[in-house]
Amino acid sequence: MKAIFDYIISSFLFSLIAVPFVILFRYKNYKKGADFKKEAAIMLFFMSATLIFCQTAIPPQFMSGNFTLSAFHSPDFSTYLEFPYIQLGWIKWMLTLKEYSEIVINIGGNLIIFIPIGFLAPYIWKNLKAKAILIGFLLSCFVEFIQLFTDRTSDYNDIILNTIGTAIGYVLCLIIKKIHNKRASS
Repeated sequence: MKAIFDYIISSFLFSLIAVPFVILFRYKNYKKGADFKKEAAIMLFFMSATLIFCQTAIPPQFMSGNFTLSAFHSPDFSTYLEFPYIQLGWIKWMLTLKEYSEIVINIGGNLIIFIPIGFLAPYIWKNLKAKAILIGFLLSCFVEFIQLFTDRTSDYNDIILNTIGTAIGYVLCLIIKKIHNKRASS
């Protein structure tokens, strides 16, 4: 439980990196009296994207303050070349684990961290709609690509789980819009 709490605190702190940049780039909109709800959604979207990048793409050594270049290396594509075998191995690993908390943290974390992207993107950009899922997929691909060059583990299963998390966020957005429209028309 302490590990989850520490992760939430560090995630929040990393997400704050986006705040001054969003304020700087959106300042003209603030001066014009922009829609507060939309501006808050934009802020949360970029805070979520920053959190995702900081927690998944930055080498773990950097998180602990050890800023050495040894965390970066040439990519290892061998795991991607063995795609069919890894998939079976991943399922077998999941079924044989005695400690299910690792499964919950891995799957749950990869799903949950991308839900805000799927939820906020269609709210912010009305013309995106289902393309929000594509944004989540591309963001996940970008993170996994960056991980190829660091000491982090790049895994195509994360892309699948992140995209599903984005889709869950998108469906939640649709449900809330539907409920909101019903209440507004009543």
